[in-house]
Amino acid sequence: MKKYIKILALLVIGLMFIAGCSPKNDAADNNKAPATDGELKFKIYLAGSTPGGGGVWDMIGAGLAEAITRGNKGSSVTVVPGGGVSDVPVVSNGEAELGLTHSVIAVAGEKGIDPFKEKYTNVKGVVSLYTSQLQFMVNPKTGIEKITDIKEKKIAIRIAVGDPGSTGELATKRLLNAYGMTYEDIESWGGKVLFKDMGEAASMFGDGIIDAFTLLTLAPNGPLQQVATNKDVRMLPIDEDVIQKMVADYGYSEAIVPQSAYNFLEKDIPSFSSQVVLITSEDRSEQEIYQITKSLVENLDYIRSIHNNLKGLTEKNMLSTGVELHPGAAKYFREKGVL
Repeated sequence: MKKYIKILALLVIGLMFIAGCSPKNDAADNNKAPATDGELKFKIYLAGSTPGGGGVWDMIGAGLAEAITRGNKGSSVTVVPGGGVSDVPVVSNGEAELGLTHSVIAVAGEKGIDPFKEKYTNVKGVVSLYTSQLQFMVNPKTGIEKITDIKEKKIAIRIAVGDPGSTGELATKRLLNAYGMTYEDIESWGGKVLFKDMGEAASMFGDGIIDAFTLLTLAPNGPLQQVATNKDVRMLPIDEDVIQKMVADYGYSEAIVPQSAYNFLEKDIPSFSSQVVLITSEDRSEQEIYQITKSLVENLDYIRSIHNNLKGLTEKNMLSTGVELHPGAAKYFREKGVL
């Protein structure tokens, strides 16, 4: 895995809108009627792809491109790799018109907090796609029953926290900080912090190489289900005061990992979550984003078929983008009676 999450850019999407659209206008012209004979070219950045493709977000990115194409005949989509965690600044600066990211990353850009050093206040939501819950897994043999045990007993835990710089790793670091711990603390107690993606972490957990790992993903998660068939696992609940801190400080949402998600769970587990969302800049015209939103909603059945993570998607939960909806998206959802 590379140090930072990969980004895919869907380049040169020639969208021939039914009414036609002009190229990007100045902010003052955002709500003007588009030209009748123009071709609109888009870059869509998709954070969270995997090296060589084939990951969940690669599949979702290709599917969103197909949905947009279906809604705008004559469009063409080329998928090429990018890199870094720059989807928010890239969209904000107009280098790309749309981006796939986590809602908490969009909120971080809006607030100018880690992983950003400046504010990106013009980033707006288009649609939300699915929810990723924080899942904190430990080996029951460690004796850890709650997260506070780690600090209070100074347990020398070997924990995988996600790829460095990833949304999952950021959530884990923030969570530990909310409990008054740092990576350095864990290592000072004789533990070890490893930066591994969820698939590799689950494998290492199954082999006994690590004692714990975290995931920020939709439950149920395949690698976790697989390792749980051969090894005892325990999911730790997040304390209510910590959940509220994560919500207030960073824009996460209260969440539950339902008992029905995994065979090893005996009850629902309280946690927090982030939404995977499509973002844009407020500088994009209302008509452009209205048409994009319309294409996605009208192809909702197709989008649900792209990946299991999307099968529960509804018009209503498409609204939960973390940041304010773009006026074009808001207009479409109001017309649908959803907003």
